[in-house]
Amino acid sequence: MAGDALAWLVAQRYRCYMEATRCLMANSMTARLAYALLRIARQIGQQAVIDGRKVEIIGSCITQSVIGSMARCTRSNVNRRLKKWEQCGIIKIRNRSIYVIDRDWLSGLISS
Repeated sequence: MAGDALAWLVAQRYRCYMEATRCLMANSMTARLAYALLRIARQIGQQAVIDGRKVEIIGSCITQSVIGSMARCTRSNVNRRLKKWEQCGIIKIRNRSIYVIDRDWLSGLISS
């Protein structure tokens, strides 16, 4: 039983590593940024309800520089892309926190 749990944990970590490596090797900065946001939201994000929908929040402790480092791009590129996504209604930025409104749309960027 403990061996099965350990094998599952190792396999899960390996899948996560392969997914991250594949995404970071993508040519598209937009795809890398979407992956970084979704990964942060999944690992340390919190849940909130906005307009009757459950959304994930990336707290203000995660800076645009950190997101840029994860996505292999500059803070200014992160800022421009986040503003564009906010105008499109994909995310909301309030009090330096990022609310992921349309997770499916961001996921679509990664797989394309």
